[in-house]
Amino acid sequence: MARRSLSRETRKTFVVLGDGITEQYYLKHLKEIKGYKYSIRPSLFESITFENAECIINEYISGGCNNIVYLTDYDTIVQQDKTAEFERFKSKFRDCREVLICETMPSIEFWFLLHYEHTTREFRNSGEVERKLKTYLADYSKAKSFLESKRWVEKLMVDDKLEKAKTSSNQILNQKLSGIYGTHFPFSEVHKAIEKFDSFE
Repeated sequence: MARRSLSRETRKTFVVLGDGITEQYYLKHLKEIKGYKYSIRPSLFESITFENAECIINEYISGGCNNIVYLTDYDTIVQQDKTAEFERFKSKFRDCREVLICETMPSIEFWFLLHYEHTTREFRNSGEVERKLKTYLADYSKAKSFLESKRWVEKLMVDDKLEKAKTSSNQILNQKLSGIYGTHFPFSEVHKAIEKFDSFE
């Protein structure tokens, strides 16, 4: 029965995967605020690894889904010493037009920080960038009780903060691609996902 239900789900035309509940709640609130047309997986708001994501992506592709976005934190991959495996995962889908993989280093909180300031300060881990984010979003927390309210995402939308974040994110990524960066150079590719959401009708 579950298999038949999942097969029906693969017919959806736009699916977004978040590897943790922070990404998933952000995507949920962003969809509501901006009116984006995508489905969020996993639907039960569970954390997934990129190995899990690979299986989910394969199933959606085989089911005919032609727009799949995956948001992931790079620091977790480094901490688990799985960079080689992750590079293999990315290379598998590099030429797949249906799939967009968006990394953030060290974590999704750096993307949120870019809504408030343009910075290339090197954060050694997600805890450091979270503390910096709290200088702007004082009550920020990864607790479900905080994340499930859309108010924090609404704050990221005011005063063209999203556009500022997209511009900064793109500029910083170009700097990284030019080879000018240190060991813990922060970056995000979430702006690519936002552009894809904006273009989807």
